[in-house]
This record gives sequence, C-alpha cells and structure tokens, in this order.
Amino acid sequence: MPKIKPNEQCPCNSGLKYKKCCVNKDTNIKTKYEIGQANSSEMMNICLGYLRDKYKHSVFIDVTDDISEDNYKEYQLKNFNNNIVMLAEKTDNNKNVFATRIDKEESNIIIFHKGHFRTFYNKNVERVLESIKNLI
Repeated sequence: MPKIKPNEQCPCNSGLKYKKCCVNKDTNIKTKYEIGQANSSEMMNICLGYLRDKYKHSVFIDVTDDISEDNYKEYQLKNFNNNIVMLAEKTDNNKNVFATRIDKEESNIIIFHKGHFRTFYNKNVERVLESIKNLI
C-alpha cells in the first residue's frame, strides 16, 4: 500500500487530514479497499452473511457504492494478494461494471477475487456456490 502523506485525507474516513487523525495510531490502518462500505442493503447483508458463514477463510466486503468502471482495476490490484472477496449489487452508478461482465441479463450481484469475477442473481446463491468455491 502506498504511504499516506500527512496532508492527505485520512483513510479512516473521518474527514480530517491524516496528520490530524490517525498518523500516531496503529500503522495498519485499513482502507476502503480492505473493509468496503459501512452500510449494505438488506439483500447484500444476506449474501455477505451467507458467504461469510460458508467460507470462513476469506473476507467478504461490499463495494456497491464505490465500484465503477474507472476504479474496478484498482480494487482488483489492491486486493490481489489477500483473501478479500469483493461483492457489488447492480445499481445505476455501477451498471457499466456489470455491462461487460454479466453472465445473464437478470444478474444483479458480482463477485471479484484475484482478477476473476462471477455474476449471478441474488436468489440463486445456492446454485452458484460451486462456482464461487472455484473462484476463491
């Protein structure tokens, strides 16, 4: 992870500059790439909970509100060498990420891990478990 400069925004999302916030705290500050967004939809909470219970060796995060065609590769690179699996629900803001990666038109969830992805319809989680297992 690149070093945070003192006058940059603090990655803890406090709104303060790094030098006025976490510079003296633990140096292992987790970024949005590692923790995802704070709030998820009910559907995403169900999917995340199910996957977290099923695959305890991996970390699952929701990136629905932040993922875009512009930063998709950055998310993939930041999390390539760890067990962080990213999920996003299809919205108007991230529909371009789905447009070129969608398996079926009704797919509304995408999972990214180590440069790979799977898309599925949230009600078919059981059916795609084997595919997810191969992905992670």
